Amino acid sequence: MSVVNSSASHNTNEIEQALHQGEQLAKKWLVGHGQIQLDDLPNSWHGQLAQLEPAQLNLHGLILTQQQQLVMQYQQPPKGLIAAPDLPELDFPCIAPSLRPLFKRVLAQCKQQLNAGHLPVLNLLSSRQVCAHPNDWMPTKHSNTTPSLYMPWLYWSNKQINKWQGQPTSELDPQAWAELFPAEKRERLTQLRHSDPMLAGQLIQQIAQTELAEKRLQLYQILSVNLSAHDQPILQACLTDKSKKVVTLAKQLLARLGCYIEDEQMQQQAQELAQWYQIKSKGLLKHTTLVEPVPLKNKKQQALRTEFIAEVSLPALASALNISLAQLCQGWQFDQQREQDNLGFIRNVFDSLPEPELDIFITRCCDELSADGVFWHVLNAIQLRSSTHAAAAVLYQLLDKRTLQLSFASWLSLIDAPLAKLNWLQFSSCHAWAELQQEIKQELKEKHYLEHYHNEAELRALGLVLPPEVAQRVYDELIALGMMAADPMLDALKLNIGLGLAQTQNSRNLS
Repeated sequence: MSVVNSSASHNTNEIEQALHQGEQLAKKWLVGHGQIQLDDLPNSWHGQLAQLEPAQLNLHGLILTQQQQLVMQYQQPPKGLIAAPDLPELDFPCIAPSLRPLFKRVLAQCKQQLNAGHLPVLNLLSSRQVCAHPNDWMPTKHSNTTPSLYMPWLYWSNKQINKWQGQPTSELDPQAWAELFPAEKRERLTQLRHSDPMLAGQLIQQIAQTELAEKRLQLYQILSVNLSAHDQPILQACLTDKSKKVVTLAKQLLARLGCYIEDEQMQQQAQELAQWYQIKSKGLLKHTTLVEPVPLKNKKQQALRTEFIAEVSLPALASALNISLAQLCQGWQFDQQREQDNLGFIRNVFDSLPEPELDIFITRCCDELSADGVFWHVLNAIQLRSSTHAAAAVLYQLLDKRTLQLSFASWLSLIDAPLAKLNWLQFSSCHAWAELQQEIKQELKEKHYLEHYHNEAELRALGLVLPPEVAQRVYDELIALGMMAADPMLDALKLNIGLGLAQTQNSRNLS
């Protein structure tokens, strides 16, 4: 034992002496010291350097001294560090290292330019069965839009990973609710609303009693999922809420169930609004009712009409006009109204109409408005009332008919994942693609490069909404038009293509 201790002590002393000599040499070089001697270097180096010329001895001595400092000296970690648990694995593997630079650039572009922020690019990754690298993106506890895939990381980053264990299967109650992060609360409650609507409704009513007005509104909005007659008692109770927004929401949801709350003020508003519209008939054999605006005297009346049409009870308005609710919705003449009045009417219809009447109205909008700028608001209302899948289904339908004239940026705002079923024939026939090609040709002809914001937004949206096969065809077409492969505007498309190739390769490896 004494021999071992003596040997260890000798090695320690030798290392300390070598470090000391290295430090002395570094100080000499800093003050301009020239030639060094072999004795200036640690004894353990002599065998390697003894045969070198003086100039080579200087060079090798400098190299070995610097290497010694890198190997033997390192910064002492600060005190108080606590070993964290391992970062939990997600359901999908991390994005390939070669694609991380593209992902970070596209993520930065989305955060700067899109209201949805990081969600579109994270959804793109999820659709290709990969997740972000934790060094590139990590959820925060204050975010309301963290995808469910990243919930384990959310708990880990907030030092609550133990709470995550078994959390997805735990029963949701007021006590568990208080411990959830904001991004998880709405998702868990919405899931419960799908699986057990009555239990979710009871929980919403119980939790809302202790929440502030804005939080109560957000909770009651979840009742729109699987809305049924069983929710009427809850909505009736909301009519006495202190928040006007909650009361308005309750009236809208009750109207969807065919239960219209019409007080004296509502009737008066409907009567006043009815004076600003006229009813006409068209057709000899098949009479069609037309609802058209009448000329107004001043801007104040116009402002009031725009305000009233967005909030009036539509059954009360139809009654004041002596027509049915169906005639009001089918006879509304979009081309005769101001755009703001059309938008208010569309919002009101989607907020309050029961499903059967709403389906008829949507069919009419798809037939008459798909080439109109107001149609995006119809699709957005479908997304809010139903789901992004319903909005995507309408997009596919109109692409097949070749009547859709929305920009690609508008597509992106309506969906939460790439359009996996979109084919090249559907895409290449759409109005937005022909228009984008023409604008790119014109800009390249005039400037030899692209800088127009609209083109940048369209190309970014394409990278986030297309399936990989169509994205590759689009990329090839753009290069053929004269765009440079290194153009940053193509980053989203290149990320899309790269993710598709990686997914295909992984599938082959598994098979």
